[in-house]
Parts: sequence; C-alpha cells; structure tokens
Amino acid sequence: SIPSLKPSVEPSSLPSLYPSSAPSLRPTPSYDNFVVELQTDMWGDETSWSLSNGDIMRSGAQYSGDKLYTITFTMPYSTCYEFQVYDSWNDGFFSGGWIALTWNQVEVLKLQGDFGSRNATKFGTGC
Repeated sequence: SIPSLKPSVEPSSLPSLYPSSAPSLRPTPSYDNFVVELQTDMWGDETSWSLSNGDIMRSGAQYSGDKLYTITFTMPYSTCYEFQVYDSWNDGFFSGGWIALTWNQVEVLKLQGDFGSRNATKFGTGC
C-alpha cells in the first residue's frame, strides 16, 4: 500500500513503513545489581565492607577465616556509589584473601594483598 499524503486523525494500528532512524534512549534502571565475592584470609573477622550512595546502603562484617562468601543484592539506582573495604589490623588481605565487586555484570574492583586499613572506590555514571 502507498502511504497517504495527509496524516489521519486517528492513529493507525499498522506498523510504520518508515521507522525512525534515531535510536531510542535507554530507560534509566530503577535498580542496580551487585555481587560481592569475598575470599577471607585466616583472619576473616578483621574484614568488613560498605556500599553507599551518600548513605550506607549495604555492609558486611564478622566473617569467618579462610572462606569464600558470595553476597548478591539489588539497590535502588544511583548515579554514584562508593565501595569501601576495611581491615581492622591495618594490613589488608594476607595469604590469599581478596574481595571483588561486580555492578550490573561489570567487575569494578578486585582487591588483594596489603591495602592498609581502608580502600575506597567510587564508580557510576555521575561520579
């Protein structure tokens, strides 16, 4: 069929023969997905972490030694986050310990070895 020269008053139920060439904008997600993987060293109780977007939204502490933890959660969408890892003995991870943070399937941090008492990483679309 041939398109009309005059637009109709009522919307058509047929698909357009000439789709727009401009891409549609991706909608802003309402939630972000996170995975924290923590392989504790012998002194797991020294390790803690927090994730904030201005206010602390999620945190973890009181871990056992030499154990792998996988913590999966969602948080309301934010343009900027800060992930902090703490070690109460001020020597970071010892003997194979590490922590990794994945945000919407993208690894934003993998931390191992001596980081002192605190490591802070900011990430997001508006930091």
